[in-house]
Amino acid sequence: MPKGDLNQEIQGIETIWGGFTFVLGFLIVFRSNQAYNRFWESVTLLHQTTGEWTSAYSNLLAFCSEEPTKQKDVAEFQALLSKLMSLLHCSALQDLCELEDDTLEVLDLGGLSRQTLQHLRDSPDRAESVLLWIERLIMHADKSKILDAPAPILSRAFQELSRGMVTVSNMRKIRIPFPFPYSQHLACVLIFYTALTPVVASQAILRPLWAGIMVFVVCISYWTLYYIAQEIDQPFGDDANDLPIREMQHEFNAKLTFFIHPLSYNVPDFRPDASQHIHMLGSNFTLDLTDSHNVVLQPLEPAPVMDEVTAVKAERRFSEEPLAPASLMRPTENSRSPRSGSQVLWEPHVDPLNSAVLTELLPKVLPEEFELSDIRRILEAAGIDDKGDKGDRSGPQTRRTNTAASCRLSILSADAQEAYTASLTALSLRVEDMLSQRESALNDPALRRQMYRLKEALTEVLMEQCRV
Repeated sequence: MPKGDLNQEIQGIETIWGGFTFVLGFLIVFRSNQAYNRFWESVTLLHQTTGEWTSAYSNLLAFCSEEPTKQKDVAEFQALLSKLMSLLHCSALQDLCELEDDTLEVLDLGGLSRQTLQHLRDSPDRAESVLLWIERLIMHADKSKILDAPAPILSRAFQELSRGMVTVSNMRKIRIPFPFPYSQHLACVLIFYTALTPVVASQAILRPLWAGIMVFVVCISYWTLYYIAQEIDQPFGDDANDLPIREMQHEFNAKLTFFIHPLSYNVPDFRPDASQHIHMLGSNFTLDLTDSHNVVLQPLEPAPVMDEVTAVKAERRFSEEPLAPASLMRPTENSRSPRSGSQVLWEPHVDPLNSAVLTELLPKVLPEEFELSDIRRILEAAGIDDKGDKGDRSGPQTRRTNTAASCRLSILSADAQEAYTASLTALSLRVEDMLSQRESALNDPALRRQMYRLKEALTEVLMEQCRV
């Protein structure tokens, strides 16, 4: 065959091969998009269902009567409601998932009769059966005045329960597999492409090494996309890339158990006359508190540290002793009102000496225009009384304050300690500059005396840290 005709034939083959590759690429992209959409739709619908049922549960707890004569009935209603909600969520997940071991965690069902459980076992749709029980339970509670809410408001709970079940029914379509003709055709085309690509590459690329590398990369890429689509197409299973069904059921049960605690649905106590101020509230629920009540901080043994997260417990007692550092804490369930005189346990959620927190805090506690209240907050946070006399700075309280600061610093990494020390040094220098410049804001003798005490306290803390 003449060389010109051979080149023309090769060009024709490459043109046809390019069209074939385009069809294969279109099928791969179509299959991947369908699998990706099915995966994220499953995630969205599942979280929507959990949210609807959690909201309905919290609404029903809020609607419970507060009459003392009905508290026993209210407790029985809440206990049965929590068990049925757990069973509802479990039944819905078992209906959706394809697990080798479909045993999921539920709250204790020991109070339900054997006949009831046998009836549930034989139900063609367990989730619908449990939902019917919950609706009947709500109607009975409303008739018995266990629920104290107008009918239009109570109907919201029914709407959220029904919307959650509709969402579960919508998720059942995920069990229908991707159309078999598309899947079969794509698999055949991939096999054909893998077999013929080396032949075409040998004619288009002169060097065998480069031809082999290009064939390997292209074919592996197509097959990878194909198997990724196969993997995420059915997210309700036991595979490593499927949804964490058991963990989600466990988290739902944890919510039910937490919300049924009286502190969860009772209005928080509020004292307008309390002199406790919250300066910052982060998404991780860490608080920067300054409290005029007398506090003593006693750090305990730290738990294992993961990165910068520290689980350290501290006791917070209200007594007649001077104030010591207590900041960036969150109350546990044992917390009580500051005026009760009882012991209160606090648990830090993140490192209380985090340099990023201090960077945000310093401009707040030292604004451009200083007032006596601002300096008092700083002194309280540093564990210094704000009495007129200087007092004995080497006394037991000062040593306890410095020891507490050293204990708190010792739980941090070296980098965190260095960052915290640098922040304290910057604060100390700023206070010293203010005192040396005799700013007009410090003309008040009481304010100036407190600033000197703040400088002295910062110096002591820094010296103690240097010793450590």
